Amino acid sequence: MKEQKLSYSRRVALSFMAATAALTLLVFVFIYIVVHHTVYNDLKSDLRAESLELTNNIVVLSDQVIFANPNEWLEREHGQIEVNPIFIQYTDSTGKVLKRSPNLQDGYLSIFKNISSDYFFDSHLANATIYQLQVPLKNTRGKALGYISVAMPLSETHMVLKNLRLILILIFPFVLLFLYFVTLFMSERSIRPVLDLTCAAQKMTQDNFENPIVLPKRKDELYTLTFSVNQLVEKLRKAAVKERQFAIEASHELRTPLSVLRGTIEVMLRKQRQSEYYVDKAYTALIEVNKMTDLTEQLLFLYQFENNQENIQLDHMNLSQMVEEISKSLKNIMDEKSLTIDIQVPKELSFKTNKFMFVSLLRTFIIQATKHSTIGQPVSISASLSENLLWIDIRDNGIKMDKEELDTINGNSHIPDLNPNEEFKSNGLGLTIAGRFARLLNISVKALDESKGNIISLLINNLKDQKF
Repeated sequence: MKEQKLSYSRRVALSFMAATAALTLLVFVFIYIVVHHTVYNDLKSDLRAESLELTNNIVVLSDQVIFANPNEWLEREHGQIEVNPIFIQYTDSTGKVLKRSPNLQDGYLSIFKNISSDYFFDSHLANATIYQLQVPLKNTRGKALGYISVAMPLSETHMVLKNLRLILILIFPFVLLFLYFVTLFMSERSIRPVLDLTCAAQKMTQDNFENPIVLPKRKDELYTLTFSVNQLVEKLRKAAVKERQFAIEASHELRTPLSVLRGTIEVMLRKQRQSEYYVDKAYTALIEVNKMTDLTEQLLFLYQFENNQENIQLDHMNLSQMVEEISKSLKNIMDEKSLTIDIQVPKELSFKTNKFMFVSLLRTFIIQATKHSTIGQPVSISASLSENLLWIDIRDNGIKMDKEELDTINGNSHIPDLNPNEEFKSNGLGLTIAGRFARLLNISVKALDESKGNIISLLINNLKDQKF
């Protein structure tokens, strides 16, 4: 049978009750000790007052004890035994009883010999418990000639203490139960807003991020918690939208070369043609396969490094050689628009970076510049080093980029509401991947539209310990 766990509120109530039980027990013990001490102190005061009254009427001459007022022994409290009796007794130094109050009748008070100072102790008289004071009577040499004993019954005192114990014992469980239910009520009432917050969070799904949790009216710790949860939900919403948009863009980018491949192969299979035709179509198919291969490798890199599965490997790269290699790989694209690339990069400028990611993002931004360049106008690539900061500018002299392209490059893309039926406008997966590669390499990217074209600036600021 599966064990049922206690709720948080009940655990709080039980913990509070356990702590309170210990504290209450200490309080009850303290009360009992204080009452016990107070009662016995009152008895001691009464016995001491009575003993002083007796000793003040006794005269000690040499080795003789003389009672100046024998009638003191015949007072009412010394004769009665029912109401507030006080028992007194006088014995010599050997313990022999020489005088006693009438209410002792046939009984005797206990005597401790060789007592040199006042001594309080519990004793018994006729099966009754009494509290007794024994006072030595000394001569001028300090020798004890006898003892005055004064005693009072403890029945009422014991009854008071017994009743107190009984009351405390009976009250204790009721106090604990009362505290448990009060604490349970208060804890459940206090935790109810947290349960409401939990229910609201559980109702959220991947497609239901747009409704934030209502903030409490009181700005307390729960308000801070709810506000933090809303912030986290908003971040998750944006991440979900970005990932969904990224997946749609990836599907679109892969679908285009696949469609070209499919169309090319279908045309090739319709009828037999010249070998030159097949070579041309095979070359077209190879270009599309290369596009898919590059895209697949880029996606694999993103998956590996964004999920911290691998450390980024840095290689020592010469920027000028890198730009020239990229320019050669883009020769066909440049020739189609009669474009040229003006490289203004110092030959000796080199730094450490991940070659695959940096070449991919730089190639993407150069292609972006060619899309907006006017036919016959150059694309300018320049670089400068200042205080361990490397600036790379890619300029074109064509039409301005639209706002969506600028936002995508600058990482400020609008995050729409998450709607499963919504169609996303794609600005190309290449810009998105390039932006992610830039973040992985700690490269700041900024795109601006100017009066005579556009500029994409790359700032590499992790060159402090590198040599040039």
